[in-house]
Amino acid sequence: MKHLLFLGLLGAVACHSSDHTFYANFQQEPLSDDWELVPLGKDTSQNQAMPNGIAGAAVAQNIRLESPKFSVDPLQYYRIEMLVQADEKTMWAMTFYGEEGEMLSADHYSSIDPTIDFQRYVFYVQSKANAVQAGFWLQPAEGQAASLKEIIINPATNNQEVKHWADSVYKTIPSVIFSPPEDRFQYLDKTMTALRNSEKVKVVMLGNSIINDTGNSAWEVLVEDMYPGADLEVITSVRGGTGCTYYQYENRIDTFVVQHQPDLLMIGGISHLSDTAAIHSVIKQVRERMETDPEIMVMSGPVGRDGDPRTNPDFTLEPSPDDFRTQLAEMSENARVEYFDMKSAWGKYMSQTHASYDYFLRDPVHANARGRQVLARLLEAYFESDRNNL
Repeated sequence: MKHLLFLGLLGAVACHSSDHTFYANFQQEPLSDDWELVPLGKDTSQNQAMPNGIAGAAVAQNIRLESPKFSVDPLQYYRIEMLVQADEKTMWAMTFYGEEGEMLSADHYSSIDPTIDFQRYVFYVQSKANAVQAGFWLQPAEGQAASLKEIIINPATNNQEVKHWADSVYKTIPSVIFSPPEDRFQYLDKTMTALRNSEKVKVVMLGNSIINDTGNSAWEVLVEDMYPGADLEVITSVRGGTGCTYYQYENRIDTFVVQHQPDLLMIGGISHLSDTAAIHSVIKQVRERMETDPEIMVMSGPVGRDGDPRTNPDFTLEPSPDDFRTQLAEMSENARVEYFDMKSAWGKYMSQTHASYDYFLRDPVHANARGRQVLARLLEAYFESDRNNL
């Protein structure tokens, strides 16, 4: 029978010392009461019995381990180091909270590969706009166990540190070879001028969990590296499972876009219900409500459950006349906004790689750290070629 299992053999400690933003060592001290054990699935029973052979670790089966909240600075990158063993692919997350203690919609989910022994992993996560606190979650696959011995979270020293990590992840996947359209940047003149002049560009990425993953890819540190001195401030302003069909109503544009006053608005994701009119409505509202018109970029949605052309016969690399990508391109031209067919670029990469689709995913729909590097390198290539004209 499926059951809930938690163990702290030798115990665990969570401390908020001056040395670390957050630190927990499950090999030294008893588990603190402010860790939460959240049952997963229908079975909510708990069993404090000892599993076989796991010592000095927090072990979860059909349970999510949630750390106590800790303070963070908005838009700061943090280095997460964890010592984990997982029977199957295991999810982990950083969740963020505002001044009133409310959970923010934007978060950072990724995964850990199955391992026989404990492995030390390093990830980098950017805190969200308006975040004052964060929490760490570890969530094993259904019916499987995951064991956590230690977690250390500290601020990144600088963006070069983040880029070095992103490059190390990129080395684990086949190279992204992508030639962006030569006629791009028709509607990104102010953005490209600011990058060339080493100025700041505030970016809001609007959409669902797919655009949230794209924003979590650290793509901006790659672009900044191409344009020394440039400062891309990326804000993921998202709500899972929604798109412009949601944002166009009830003055939501004020909350999700206008309050951030972006220089560049990037609209993407896969939850627009093929409704270009809704996207156009959002574009119109943004232009009407902002004091200074931002430049706008619309992107077709990559990844997703059916995002592999090798297994999805309906995924055509070149969109047909009735494809939503074609409709997006036409709408973007009519609205005089930039259009990036990211879905086709993603599909071409997947069709040429030898790695399985699952290698790039944390679950059947969303990208893991490897998949996000594909997204990051596509955006890097989109902005990179223009530098050759400097």
